[in-house]
Amino acid sequence: EQPNAAYLANTKTVENLANWIIKTESNCHLIQISTDHVYDGVGIHAEDQVTLTNNYAFSKYAGELAAV
Repeated sequence: EQPNAAYLANTKTVENLANWIIKTESNCHLIQISTDHVYDGVGIHAEDQVTLTNNYAFSKYAGELAAV
């Protein structure tokens, strides 16, 4: 219901942290704990079986990509 808020919380925040780590050459690790919301259906799914069903799922997946 609030795509901009989802983007800021789930994507931009992770992107900013990842960029700061790279820019400062900080000796730390970013641990991204996310959700299985981007995987549709029953059972175990592979990382490449992503289904973006709404803005929340999109923002979470974009955050995962930003953490890589």
